[in-house]
Formats: sequence, structure tokens, C-alpha cells
Amino acid sequence: VLPPMSYVPGAGAATDAWVPLVFPESERLRTPGVSSSYLTVIGRLRAGTTLEAAQTEMDAVAARLRMAYSEWNGGSHVRVVPALDDVVGEEWSAWLWMIFGGAACVLLIACVNVAVLQLTRADSRAHEMSVRAVLGGGRVRLFRQLLVENLLLTLVGAVASLVVASWGIDLLQTAIVGLPRVAEAALDVRVLGVMALAATLCGLAVGVAPAWYLTSPRVARLLHDGARTVAGRSGRGLTRALVVAEVALAMVLLVAATLWTRSLVAVLTIDPRFATERLLTAGLSPAQGSQRVGMSIAIGVPAGGGAAVPDVLPRVLDLVDRLSQAPGIAHAAFVVGGTPLAGSVMRMDLSLAGRSLGEDAVVVTRFVSEGYFSVLGVVPSSGRAFAMADRRRAIPPAVVNTAFVREYFEGESPLGRTLALSGRDYEIVGVVPDVRGAQIERPIDPEVNALLATGSRQRSGQLLVRTTADPLVVLPVIKAAAAETFPGVPLRRVQTMVEMLDEQTQWRRFDAWVAGLFGALGLVIAAVGVYGTLAYGIERRIREIGVRMALGATPTAVVRLVGAETGALLTAGLAAGAVGASWLLAGY
Repeated sequence: VLPPMSYVPGAGAATDAWVPLVFPESERLRTPGVSSSYLTVIGRLRAGTTLEAAQTEMDAVAARLRMAYSEWNGGSHVRVVPALDDVVGEEWSAWLWMIFGGAACVLLIACVNVAVLQLTRADSRAHEMSVRAVLGGGRVRLFRQLLVENLLLTLVGAVASLVVASWGIDLLQTAIVGLPRVAEAALDVRVLGVMALAATLCGLAVGVAPAWYLTSPRVARLLHDGARTVAGRSGRGLTRALVVAEVALAMVLLVAATLWTRSLVAVLTIDPRFATERLLTAGLSPAQGSQRVGMSIAIGVPAGGGAAVPDVLPRVLDLVDRLSQAPGIAHAAFVVGGTPLAGSVMRMDLSLAGRSLGEDAVVVTRFVSEGYFSVLGVVPSSGRAFAMADRRRAIPPAVVNTAFVREYFEGESPLGRTLALSGRDYEIVGVVPDVRGAQIERPIDPEVNALLATGSRQRSGQLLVRTTADPLVVLPVIKAAAAETFPGVPLRRVQTMVEMLDEQTQWRRFDAWVAGLFGALGLVIAAVGVYGTLAYGIERRIREIGVRMALGATPTAVVRLVGAETGALLTAGLAAGAVGASWLLAGY
């Protein structure tokens, strides 16, 4: 029994049991022209060995394999990467930096907010500081006292944030699927240390400006001068500069939230180009159930030189035919190579008669049963779809998409032309409109859909079922038919196409939600800071406003005066924020 492991390189996060990797006899036979790379090799570097040295050694190993097995390893290479890079990757790193940047920006706005409020309330402590200075308190001592007060304030806030952080971790672990090592997220010693360090830095950053201002030599002269306030030009200038910075940061956060929301809207409005409603997918691996009696699925002819293995493909097609006639089901098909939006595709070597495509030419390939296009609701734009009679053809048929025609037959008709997939010939009988492939956001690749009756050797695929009612209501019928045809073989990863589409857009939705949360927090904090600053500033100017009104100023004129000063600060902040937002837009 192994200790809990949240993520293992090459195995993913959902591994419950480990068994020895043993290849059955049927998989030890090579089919000419057919190869599949699906194994991941992990290892630990010997002490003192660098990653570059390991890459050099593996390059030599790969070169020997290419020479010894040129037909299957002709263009293969080996890339050595650290396990952390394999687990996290560039996509996750960018996402984590986005979260970190948003949180840092909100924290910075909060720090500026507190600093502004402390500066604006400097008057209330001016006489206290002057009395302490007169009684012998040196500037360093007073400075230290003010910093300690600010540090205590930030540390109390940090302790209170632990409750919110604990709630946020629970939400992260339940709301996000697929985030590497998310189960390990916890408030451990490292997190507490970083929190204490951040609170200390925030306390210092917030307290330096007010402490420096209040301990200046001019404060000590207040008792002699009888001044009512200490707000000089320098103090007001610093306060206004911080208000401008606060508004600018809030605007940058709002622009970032808008960008992520726009990205989400753009993704959600992408047309998959086939009807996703009432469409169910379920993984089926007939060979897993038949290995107990020495059988394996062989789609096509057995490997040359080896004994023929029983072919379970007729039973697969019989299951598809039974499902197509079952109540609540409109159409059914079996797909090898990944359904649309499945997240992965199968690529095979491609060659065209009379054309030179190069040795590395590959194309996205699917092997499908006759009802595949009926299930998707896709009608050929030219030629025809597959028919039952195609199973007996000497040269198996293939249907290509429009992207394939643009790439290889621009201005020509591909109908009747012959293509070869990993050395096996197929005749193009139809062209279908482009539909989205493995990823909803990826450009549409050229694709070849070959009839499943005579494809290359495969071991698993997906049932694709179009229902007339809720797919989950019809699911028991599908499970019963599959269990009767292949006893002991479970259906894997049963999903509706809508759920698959939601999985591919969940990160966009989460990004937009987080960015919107950061933007809203930044806006609220900035609004509170600006309001507090302006309210306290007006309170300090009550005497001045009273004098102005006594000399004939109207309430409208006073409001106009205050509004002009406020508008100037907001305009400056918005202008600075526009500069930051333009830089953000340039990088976007």
C-alpha cells in the first residue's frame, strides 16, 4: 500500500491502483507502417548529473533507436524535462502568475489605501507627537513607535485573513478539476511564513510615509506656533499622489477583468459546428474483456507474420446497430481516435498518390462506423457519407473535411482520389464541413475519417449516441446493451457533449470569475479610500468653507470647488490607469 500521492508524472491525478506493465502476445506483433507513442518514461537523475547531460545521453539513445527501427522510430526524438515542468507546465505557470499578480495588485491597493487614510488623519496625532518630542522623544524612537503600531495593525489583519484563506482553499479544491497538486494545498508552515513576511512588508510600507511625516522637525514647533493642522503642501501632495496611484491600480484591475471576461465570451460563442445537445459519449475497450480468453480487438488485418487473433469488431458494430434501433436513441456510432472535443486526437502518416508531402506528413485521423456523421448531424458538402455496402469494398472509403481539401486539393475535387494512412490505401468518397476538433479553441486541422470496417489495429474507442430525450435517461439502455455484448467490460468516462464542452471552458469561466473578483475588490477598496480621504479633507476645511460662505460663497460654488479638486484627482488616476491598461492591452 503506497502513501497518498496527489499527482505522479505521466500517471495523472486519478490513479487508484498500480499494476505491472505486461504486453499481451498480440501487442508484441508489429504492423508495418503503424506506430503509437503513448508511454511516459520517468527517472531520477544520478547525483551530480545535469539535465543537459541527461538530454545528451538520451539523444544518443534515440539516435540508435531510429537506426535500429527506422520504420517506426524514423522521426522520433526524446526530450528530457524536469518533473515539475511536466506537472505544472507553461499553461499552469501562466495561470498561477495571473492569480498571484491579481492578488498582489489588490494587496497593493489596500496598502496604498491605508497609507492615504493615515496621512489624511495626521492632524489628529500631530499634537501627541509634538508633546512626545518636547518631552525628549527622539525622532528615531517616535518613528519606531509608529512603525510598530502599523505592524500590529497589519498582523491583526493577516490573522483575520486566515479564516478567509481556509474557506478559499476549500472552494479551490472543490471547484477546480485538474489543477495539479491542488489536494496538497493547505495552510502549512510555509504559507504562514509567507503571510507573516507579507504582513511585515505591508506594515512597513504603510507606516513609513506617515511616520516620516509625523516625526519631521516641523511637528515639534507646533506648540510654539499654535498651528491647528500639520497638513502642508508636501503632505497634501503625497496624499494626492497616493490617491492617484490607488485609482490607477483599480482601473488596471478592472481592465484585466474585462479582458478575461471578453475572452470567456469569445470562447463561449465559438460554434462547434455540430449539435452538442442530447449527445452522449462513453469509452469502450472490448479487448480488455476479451483478453481473459486470449482475444484482442483487431480492426483490419492481423500483423504480418503473426497468428491471426479473433476479431471483435463485428460485435462492436452489432452493438452500434442495436443501439441505433433502441427506444430513445436516434443514431449511434463507434469512434476510434477521439470524438470532437475529446481533448486528444490520433495522427497517422499521410501520403497522396502523385504528390510529395515529405516524410513527416501526418494528418488527424478517425476510424468511425457508418452512422458517425448522422450522429453529429453533419451532411456532406460533396460526395457522400459511409454506407453499409462500404464494408465489403476492396479499398476502404474515407471522408475528409473542408480543411483537408483546402490544404491538399485547393481548386480540385478530391472525390475518387486515393490517400494512404501509414501505408494503407483509402479512397475519398465525400467531403464534410469542418467541425471543431479536440479543443474548442484550437484551429480546425485537416482530418480524415476512415470507415471502421477496415482500419488499423486499435484497442479502444468511444460510443457516440444521439438521443431523442435526456441522455442520462437513456443511459441505462446503453449500459445494458454494452454489458450484454461485452460482459465484464465497463463503459468509461460517460459524458454528454455539453459536459465535455463545459470542461474545456471551465478555466475561462474561473479566470473571468477570479479577475472579476479582484477587479471588484480593487474598486471597492479604492472607492473607500478615496471617499475617506475626501471626507476627512472636507472635515479639515470646515473653517475655510465657513469663511468662504460668510464672504458670500454659495453652496453651489463650494460643491463646485470640492468637485473640481476631486475630479482632478480622479482624472489623473484614470489617465495613469489608462497608460497601465494600454501596456496590458499591448501584451494581451
